[in-house]
This record gives sequence, structure tokens and C-alpha cells, in this order.
Amino acid sequence: GLDQGVTVITAPLVDQEVEGRRTSCYALPGELAGALEGRLADLVFIDGPAGPPGIRFGTLPLVQPFVRAGATFVLDDALRDGELEVAREWAALPYASVLGVRLLEHGLLIGRVGAA
Repeated sequence: GLDQGVTVITAPLVDQEVEGRRTSCYALPGELAGALEGRLADLVFIDGPAGPPGIRFGTLPLVQPFVRAGATFVLDDALRDGELEVAREWAALPYASVLGVRLLEHGLLIGRVGAA
């Protein structure tokens, strides 16, 4: 019953430069802007990609142009060493604020994103 409100977009992993850092991350397809139909997201839930420590770094910077200022982002499995390092790197970005980690299962990092 969610067909009216959900669009699934495939984004393969590619090596790319994000915020001056070379990383493997999702290649956001051109149809993302079209799928949003001019709207900006209020919530970003990051649960992937799976890979070596730090692989999730690029996701937040790549989606930031499609996110409303003040939107919430959540990172799953935030208590892993690689994700804690990603949290430190995100906190240094001018458009991201890391608010903390909820101690649920493997941790949920919660933050806010704003305009660059």
C-alpha cells in the first residue's frame, strides 16, 4: 500500500572524491532530484553501504543538497569504530551537527544537517 509514496532508486558503489576525501560511496543517480519532485528530505537514515571502516562517510555529504536545513540524520550501527570515526568527520563539516548516540542495539547516531 505504499506505492503512492515510495520510490526505490538503485545507487551503485563507485570510487569518488567527497569533501576532499577519496572514498567508495553511493553514486547518486540523476533521477534522485526527479523522484523528490523539488521537495527536500526531512530525514536521512543511513544504513549502508557495508564495507571497510569509514565507507559511510560520503553518504551524508552526497545527500546534503537534497535535504532541508534542520533535517535529522540517523546512522545505524554507530557504536562500531569506523562509524565513530565517520561521526567525528561529519561533526567537522560546516553543515552537520552530531547530537549523540542512542544506545539501542549497535547504536543510532543522531544529528542535524543544514545548508553549506
